[in-house]
Amino acid sequence: MDPHPAQLELKNRLACAPVFSTEPENYPHQRSYDFGWKRVLQAWSSSKDRLNKVLNIMRLFLCGVQSPINIGMMLRSAEIYGAGVCIWDRYGVLNDPEKLRTISDFACGALQRSPPSVTNDWKSALGRGRCIATDIDPDCPAHVTFSWRRTDQILIGNEYDGIPLDILARATERVTIPMPAGHFPKPKSNSPIDPNRAGLPRASGKPSLNTAIAASVLLSTAYAVCGV
Repeated sequence: MDPHPAQLELKNRLACAPVFSTEPENYPHQRSYDFGWKRVLQAWSSSKDRLNKVLNIMRLFLCGVQSPINIGMMLRSAEIYGAGVCIWDRYGVLNDPEKLRTISDFACGALQRSPPSVTNDWKSALGRGRCIATDIDPDCPAHVTFSWRRTDQILIGNEYDGIPLDILARATERVTIPMPAGHFPKPKSNSPIDPNRAGLPRASGKPSLNTAIAASVLLSTAYAVCGV
């Protein structure tokens, strides 16, 4: 697997900036963790090995998620529930040092303790387990009645457009989080995730949860059913 562009960015940062640390006095009740970017870089450098190791556990597969806040929150939830995370970084979020800092902040240490696998090729990165697509279609099986398996991969789509259609075609199952009917149009954002986007989200106005919240709900349910 070719190095992800984020690795080159991190190498440049390591060459010209000190590695930050959040240790001792700030976290007296925790083990001492190395919170430096060097550990993240090393993990991404061996992402192929990590990917092979996580094929036998449940994991989130992030399909072009753009919000660093959402990515960080999902890393935190995945770590808590013992799930892996693979990121197909379609929009280069990990190339931006400022967004990496935001991911780190909202991951609350999970980025450093349990770094995700990163891939440029989603086709080869999809593992052997079932691919479970998240869907807002109320006719899909509800997440609370779905027969979860430890090897399931939960596909998490882009905040605007959901799961890309070519990846969706690889899904073996679809699940939904039941919600009351309604119309909830999103007003124009003051700080949009994608400031260059002109069109409306694919499911504009339809009931839906924030990407990270939906992923956390699914992980929690899967853990209750089979223990991730």
